[in-house]
Amino acid sequence: MFLSQILWESGGLRYKRELICIKTGCPGVYDHSVGAPGKNYYGRGYIQLTHSYNYKAASLDLYHDLRLITNPDMVADNEDCAWATAFWFWKINVHNRAGVQQHHFGDATRAINGMECSGMPAARKRFQIYQHVMRAFHINEAPNEHGCYN
Repeated sequence: MFLSQILWESGGLRYKRELICIKTGCPGVYDHSVGAPGKNYYGRGYIQLTHSYNYKAASLDLYHDLRLITNPDMVADNEDCAWATAFWFWKINVHNRAGVQQHHFGDATRAINGMECSGMPAARKRFQIYQHVMRAFHINEAPNEHGCYN
């Protein structure tokens, strides 16, 4: 599930910045309540970390300081940080979520980007990636999409 989600979030591991926000930073779109002045907390990294409160929590857990608040671009510019924040987000916000442990892929999608679960085609595309990944790894268990759009 993790691999499928990061493949979707990063456009096949090609992008570590939310494409729509690259030029403008998407000011006012994401929470800035604990952010630094002049910084924007749009999606960065392989799991597209968003919102200042997630940057702050990840920074404190991973580095024991606020480096990701003062330099949110580090999540996209530093390969180790991009992976560390992706694993951190999965561990803190997805892995133990109800349904995920029962292999409900839709519950993982809801934890990462619940907006997609309101009928957006992106949720189904995520699930198609999951099906491809399972086949590639010869996992014969039937993929379960429960938790998002069904």
